[in-house]
Amino acid sequence: MPLLFDEVLAEAGDTTRSRGGKGGHVVRFGHEVKDVREVVEGVQLLVEEKETCDMHVFQGHYVVAADGSSSLIRHKAQISMLGEKGVQHLMNIHFSSRALAQATSHRPAMLYFIYNAEVVCVLVAHHYPSGEFVAQVPYFPPAQSPEDFGPVTVRALLDAAIGTAFTDLTVHSVRPWIMDCQVAQRYRSGRIFLAGDAAHRFPPAGGFGMNTGIQDAHNLSWKIASVLQNSANGALLDTYEMLGFGTGLSFPEHRMLMSRYIMDWVSTICK
Repeated sequence: MPLLFDEVLAEAGDTTRSRGGKGGHVVRFGHEVKDVREVVEGVQLLVEEKETCDMHVFQGHYVVAADGSSSLIRHKAQISMLGEKGVQHLMNIHFSSRALAQATSHRPAMLYFIYNAEVVCVLVAHHYPSGEFVAQVPYFPPAQSPEDFGPVTVRALLDAAIGTAFTDLTVHSVRPWIMDCQVAQRYRSGRIFLAGDAAHRFPPAGGFGMNTGIQDAHNLSWKIASVLQNSANGALLDTYEMLGFGTGLSFPEHRMLMSRYIMDWVSTICK
């Protein structure tokens, strides 16, 4: 879900800047990886500095591809995805309303499931202080397409979901996304490792995407550190793929069941 929330990202960026540079680490903002290749005893990244368009080459012992579900590094490593694609199609309606945040503050939640005769959606509360919300509305190709969600239709859907009392409501973006349930064919290609959404694409139900991503990072970081510090040999890194692939295969099945249970429930109560 490619969403950009300035205040949320600013807070995350401040945390990353204050903590990421400790211990001799360098955190680079405004840079984008354009290519990756393995070389003798390492991996090279071709990186573009967005502000100046300058290209830089960085080299390290290993690369961890944590660049999301459309991972460029996974593509460059020629690692395919296994599993079900196009499980569901949804429109993300990103809007803000401080009045709505205030109205729901007595019962705050991250997710509000809304079902009525006019709309079915999940309302995601991303940031209460700024009133940032996303309404996830399913649509059904070929009967529907993203082009059907113009400004009038979007506003009508929001009115049906939350009412018409919130006069400060501002729609920022309307974007489609496709729910997949897939796992990478392998988690490693030489010195390149996949982690997070680059390694597995899950439906949102259950919150396993973040949890497995954190597990990937923890599993891999101490193993790479052990190898670099010569307290373990390179064979230890092989266990990352074995453990990660097993987890990746078990969680999607559970999440698919949860997602389908929710949608079956929606179909039943909306008849």
